[in-house]
Amino acid sequence: MKNIIKGKIGFSSRYYQPFMLLKSKVTSQNIFKLIYNSDKDTYSLPYLYAGYRNEIESIPVSNKIIQSIQQYFEDNLFSAEEKKFLLSELMPYIENFGAETIESLANRIVLAGNQKEHAEIISEYEKTITSLNQIQELLSKHFNGEYLMTTTIEPAVFISYSHDSEEHKNWVLQLATRLRSNGVNVILDRWNLKLGSDLASFMERGLSKSQRIISVCSDVYVKKANDGKGGAGYEKQIMTAEFINDQNTNWVIPLIKSNPNPRKTPTFLGGRMYISFEEAHLYESKYEELLRDLLDEPVLPIPPIGKNPFQTIKEFAQQKFIPNSEKYTSPASSGTVTFDYSNNNGCYFIGQKELLFEIKFSKSSRINIHLLNDPSSLKIVAIAKGIKNINEIRDARIYDGSSRIRIPSINEVAILQNTTGFYSAIKIIDIKDDTQNGENDEITFEYFIQTNGSPDFSL
Repeated sequence: MKNIIKGKIGFSSRYYQPFMLLKSKVTSQNIFKLIYNSDKDTYSLPYLYAGYRNEIESIPVSNKIIQSIQQYFEDNLFSAEEKKFLLSELMPYIENFGAETIESLANRIVLAGNQKEHAEIISEYEKTITSLNQIQELLSKHFNGEYLMTTTIEPAVFISYSHDSEEHKNWVLQLATRLRSNGVNVILDRWNLKLGSDLASFMERGLSKSQRIISVCSDVYVKKANDGKGGAGYEKQIMTAEFINDQNTNWVIPLIKSNPNPRKTPTFLGGRMYISFEEAHLYESKYEELLRDLLDEPVLPIPPIGKNPFQTIKEFAQQKFIPNSEKYTSPASSGTVTFDYSNNNGCYFIGQKELLFEIKFSKSSRINIHLLNDPSSLKIVAIAKGIKNINEIRDARIYDGSSRIRIPSINEVAILQNTTGFYSAIKIIDIKDDTQNGENDEITFEYFIQTNGSPDFSL
C-alpha cells in the first residue's frame, strides 16, 4: 500500500478498477450529454425536449453521487487509508465535475446568432450551467471533508528489543503486527531494516521520528542496556539524552517480558511505570491497556470538573450541600457496590460514557430481586444460568435477553449489554428486604465491564 500511495494508479495496480468505477460515478458527460434535436436543428440537453423546463436539482444529484461512492467503499470494505488514497486520486475529477459540459454550453450561448430568438434555450443553458456549478461545489465540499476525515495521524511507535531467541523475536513480531492492525504505526527492525543498511542510522532515525517507544525489557535487554552493549545499549544512549532534555517525558513505555529478575527495567528507566506481559492469561487485558495508552483512549478518562456547589450562595449561613446522583454512580470498570434500591427509583449507574450501564432493581424477596431492562442505556438483560463467577462467562451472547424482567438470586450472575454494544456482568452477593426483617432495602453486587467490546469475560 505504501508504495502505491507514493505514485499514481497505473493499469496494473489493484486499485485501477475501483478507481475507474469511482471516476465513472462523477463523469457528468454521460449524465448531461448534449443530444442533437433534428426537429429544431439544435444540440441541447434531454431536459429541453418537448418543452420541458430544466429540472436539474443540485442537491439530489450530488447526494445520489455521494451515496453511490460511499456505498461502493462500504461494499468493498476499503480501509481508511485506502479510501484516502482513492479519494486523493478522485478529487481532481470531483472538483471539475461537469466542466466539459459547462464549457460546451457556454460556447453555444456565445455562438447563438440571434440572442432574442434563442432566449428561451439560452436561459435553459444558463440554468444548467448554474446547477452543474452547484453540484460541483457540493461534491467538492463533501469529499474534501471526507478526505480530511480519513487523513488520521497514527501514532508512530518504535519497538526497542534484544534478539534473545527466535521465540522472543517472534513474540515481538506478533505484538507489532497486531498493534499495526489496530491503528499504531509500528517501526520494527524486521520490517524497516534492509540488508546492508546502517544499523546506527536506522535506530537514530526510528527513535527520532517516533512519538512513543516500547522498550521490551527482557533480562537480556536489561543487561545489554545497563552495560551499554549492542543495539539496546546504543538505543539507551539516545533515549537517555532525550530524558536529560525532558525529565517528565512519557516517551518510553517499559514493557516487561521474559524477565524473572527482581530489577525489571534498565537503570535509565528506573522509577518509570511499566506494563508486564509476563502472565500469559492476562495478555488480552494488558494488550488493551497498552493499546489504549498508545491511542490516548483511556478506560477511565478524567471527568470534567463540576461547579462549586457553594459558589452561588451569598451568605455563609445559607450554605448547604445537596447530594446529587453521583451518590448512585460507580464510574470504575469493575468493583463491588452496596445500594439501597428503595432510593433513586431503584437505579444505579456503573461505568461512564460508552461504557455506561444503568442498572434498575425492584423488590422481590430476601433471596432474589427484579432486574429490569427499562433504562434507555440498556439493550438486553439476561441471567447466566449455571455460572457462579463472572470470569466463567466465555460468550455473553448465548444467554437469553428477550425479557423485560429477570429475577437473579443470591450468587447468580446477570449479563447486561448497553446500546453502544458493550457487555457488563453483575453477581448478586446479598439482598435485604425491609418487609422481611431487613433494616433497609439493600443489595450488594460485584460487577465487571468488559472494556474491549468482547462478550468473553474469561480473558
